[in-house]
Amino acid sequence: MKLISVKNIGLTIHRKVILDDISFDVCRGELLSILGPNGSGKSTLASMILNDFSPSNGEIKYIPDRKKVFQSIGVVYDNQVIFPYLKVREYIDYFISVYNKSFEEIEPCLAVFDVKKIFNTQILKLSQGEKMKLAIFLAIFHNPKLLIMDEPFSGIDPTIIHKIIAVMKNSAETIIMTSQNWDMAANISDKIIFLKEGKMINSAFSPKEYKEMLPADKKIVVSKNGTIANNLNRFDSYYVDGNEIAVFCTDNNVLDKIKSYTSNFSVLETELKDLYLYLTYNKL
Repeated sequence: MKLISVKNIGLTIHRKVILDDISFDVCRGELLSILGPNGSGKSTLASMILNDFSPSNGEIKYIPDRKKVFQSIGVVYDNQVIFPYLKVREYIDYFISVYNKSFEEIEPCLAVFDVKKIFNTQILKLSQGEKMKLAIFLAIFHNPKLLIMDEPFSGIDPTIIHKIIAVMKNSAETIIMTSQNWDMAANISDKIIFLKEGKMINSAFSPKEYKEMLPADKKIVVSKNGTIANNLNRFDSYYVDGNEIAVFCTDNNVLDKIKSYTSNFSVLETELKDLYLYLTYNKL
């Protein structure tokens, strides 16, 4: 069942196009990841879904309506605003009173986020990772129906991210998330959309299917500085990323062609980022 429907939205500020013709649906119970490089419009799109500002054109529909969808919501902003002079325990006490929860109810969640040890620390003295853990905790401890997060895992110790994700998915019904961690997104998302320079480069897709969208499930990576760079017309499927060329193993002859130019190469499994780079690379 649809929860949010984004239809042909765009945003133009001072004649600069920030977002252009974005369309996708979010269904109840889904985790949607919005992926793309810095400056692609991920945070802006998340803010528009939160109704922080309105699109220049198109519309965002909330089903049955925005008021009911936003009745139970958790939010994590990339630059989270948290009162700096409060202690962590004071901040948590305030929020559990707002949501009419008891400390005993939230204690298991506190243990996962490992915030008890910073209870008596002022928020301004927390590290970036500690602030982000606190922000995620405050967004999910009340079991929101909708959770929207902008780059939620920046600065967090990678050894506990999987525990936080497990609690997050168990606590929130529907999740919309922007991220720079593409491997994680591939593992936990139900749907993914790619943005580049404010545009969707393809329709929303399941990460379970991304390898089917690539020319092959293996790639050969070589340096752009070799002679192969001048002979890319011999290959049907490839992309160039910085100083590397990735050629997809579409048949048994591809590797032989590579070997005729260089012995310095790697054969690797394709990843989610390969799909983005392949779809956005302009061969002309």
